[in-house]
Order: sequence, then C-alpha cells, then structure tokens
Amino acid sequence: PPSFADAFGHRQLVFDPAAGTSLEVLKFSHLFSKSPEFETALRERTDALKHIHHPSLGTVHRVERDGEALLLLSKHTTGRRVAELQAKAQGPAFALELIRLVTPLLATLEKAAPGMSHGAISADGIVVTRDGRLVVVEHVLGSAINALKLSRPQLAEIGVIVPAGLPGADPSQPV
Repeated sequence: PPSFADAFGHRQLVFDPAAGTSLEVLKFSHLFSKSPEFETALRERTDALKHIHHPSLGTVHRVERDGEALLLLSKHTTGRRVAELQAKAQGPAFALELIRLVTPLLATLEKAAPGMSHGAISADGIVVTRDGRLVVVEHVLGSAINALKLSRPQLAEIGVIVPAGLPGADPSQPV
C-alpha cells in the first residue's frame, strides 16, 4: 500500500525525482520524535551503517527533521511485509525459515558494525519480495530504540520482544 501505519509511525510511498526512484518515508510517532536521544542515536546508526550493502538489507538514505516530525527516508522495497503474511504463514516451519534467512544478515551487521545487530526487527520490518527474498528494512532502528530506555511492556507495544533472562526481563525496568 502507498500509505500505512504501524507501531513506529506512519509510512508513505513517495517518488523522488532527483533519484528517479520510490522512497518510503517513515514519519515517526510522537514516542520516537520527541526524544532527542532517539534522534541522535538514529542519525549515528544511519551514518555508521550507510556503507553496508547486502542483498537482504534495505537502503536507508537519511534522517530528516520537518518541524516536529522526525522522518526516515529509505529506498522502497517492493513486496509484502511479513506482518501481512503472518496469518497465512505460521508455525515452526515458517519460524525456522525466517530465522534461517535473517540470521546471516544479522551476523553481517554485527561484523560490520559491532553492537548494531539487534532484536528490534519486527514482522513490519521484513519485506518478502516477488522473487521470495527477505529484505530487512529500517535496520537502523534497533540500537536507536535502546536510547529510549523503554520497559519490557513498552517494547512489546511496538513489537519488540525481549526474551526472559535478558536485560529487560523485569517488566518494570528499562532495557
């Protein structure tokens, strides 16, 4: 769809005549846009990861501020988000295939930029392309989300899962 909303904010598809391509603009919700720490971390992560190219990694162009709005501009990846497909594709086989396909990408991110790999990749952040590839979009969000110091329930509200035994396992404590 050309426009939709999720836990991170409102997404809109726009055409960038200068680049001659479609961009997806994520306008962050107030939770994210009001935090200077989140914005700083997001800009740092975007700069730190701009040199990493991988066929399963979306292209993030830049972070912008438009008045009160914080925007993340990325190259549009054509396909369907895993969140749309989840109702049809569930169970252990789907979960294992998803883990098998995403794990090498996370290892690539971690190797290229230690500490950048994260668990904030959600079903809304993975696109299945027409040729069946999985592409992780907006991979710069995870470590920036840490700057918000959200509690486990708050992380769950935005689709981030913190397994028991890891930091944040106590619901009252920030991660």
